[in-house]
Amino acid sequence: MLWALLAFLITFALVWLAKLAIPLGCAPYVAIALVAGFDSVVGGWRASLEGKYDSGIFVTGFFVNAAAASLFAYIGDAIGIGFSLIPAVAVPFAIRIFTNLGYIRRYLLQRWRASKGV
Repeated sequence: MLWALLAFLITFALVWLAKLAIPLGCAPYVAIALVAGFDSVVGGWRASLEGKYDSGIFVTGFFVNAAAASLFAYIGDAIGIGFSLIPAVAVPFAIRIFTNLGYIRRYLLQRWRASKGV
């Protein structure tokens, strides 16, 4: 799991340093894909802490979630409901991200307390 997290961070840093310009028309779809990808990274981190991490599930989930989220947003735009489908896609991913981060925080806090004998 650390390799996946490291790859995500390196990719983010390269994009940031290269100052990649995303065409304005594609920006909402790229943004939603990034949220979906981050959901996969945080979910993979949680699975790793639980001892259930599977790289095949992580990689396929990362790409399928990002593609599906972007596709849903694009279809919503194409059928004329504008960008109202973007929040409908982003909210569940955000809920999953915060749920997984809450689990990770509790897990790490319990480990820290156990190491300190608290």
